Amino acid sequence: MKISVLLATYNQDNYIKGAIESILQNSYEDFELLVLDQSRNDFTKEVIQIYLKQSSKVKYIKLPFKGKSKALNYGVNISQGDIIAITDSDCIVDKDWLEK
Repeated sequence: MKISVLLATYNQDNYIKGAIESILQNSYEDFELLVLDQSRNDFTKEVIQIYLKQSSKVKYIKLPFKGKSKALNYGVNISQGDIIAITDSDCIVDKDWLEK
């Protein structure tokens, strides 16, 4: 089963690197990571460029609107997974988070 991980962010470029790295290091491998960026600037996009190049699992979406619930609803609508998982851009997930 494919999992879609939704990560809505707003001006969290100082924290998002740790969150993305922890998700990419998960033991469960069949997932996509949708970074739903509502930031006012491009700092978050700049930080995650390396992950966009390293992994086809990471997808970056710059949203023209604000609001976490709106961002997550948008993510659900475009996700390709059978299961939706949600975390925040300042969280570090366990290596077996998706597996569990």
